Amino acid sequence: ALRIGVTGAATDDATGFLWSQPVSRLQHLAGTWLGQAAALSFSVIAGFGTGGVIVSLISRASDFGRFGVLVAACLLAALAFLSIATLLVAAVRRRSAALGLAAFIWFVAVILYDAAMLSIAVWATGVNGARVLFVSVFGNVVDLVRVPTLLLAGTPHVLGAAGESWLRALGGPEPAALLSVSVLAAWILAPLALALKIHSVRDV
Repeated sequence: ALRIGVTGAATDDATGFLWSQPVSRLQHLAGTWLGQAAALSFSVIAGFGTGGVIVSLISRASDFGRFGVLVAACLLAALAFLSIATLLVAAVRRRSAALGLAAFIWFVAVILYDAAMLSIAVWATGVNGARVLFVSVFGNVVDLVRVPTLLLAGTPHVLGAAGESWLRALGGPEPAALLSVSVLAAWILAPLALALKIHSVRDV
């Protein structure tokens, strides 16, 4: 999603041509994001759907509700990363620099972030450590998908202290899922709003 959002953006020459047409910058940004979001959504749904059909035929699995939750959560995460990519494109002029930042953000979100937060929680210890683990989930789109998905799947023990802190603080997997969806929506809308603000004052 990050790479699609960056590489799919119009070049400076194309952007200048678009802005010379009777199209507002809001329409340009929204249209670009919606087009990329539609293509990305189709890819995610088609990919998961095909895999789900194959697994269902082979294993006779029928728990489509939880599978649908997984697909929806991954789709929201993809849209959040697409919004972050849109912000990168608006803030960084050079395509190569935006691609480098996108790769760094992916590395931090997928690999580095959890290790850093776990180290801080171990250093804080006790109640403060549990608070760090609880709050850290909101700062990472990947965790916002992983934690509630595993909670709804009935396997909170896989998450260790983070899963236990979420269950204790929120009172169950359903409230955790609702909170995750709300925060993911903020991760989608906030970068888009900031990208629009930058886009509206950007000089061609």
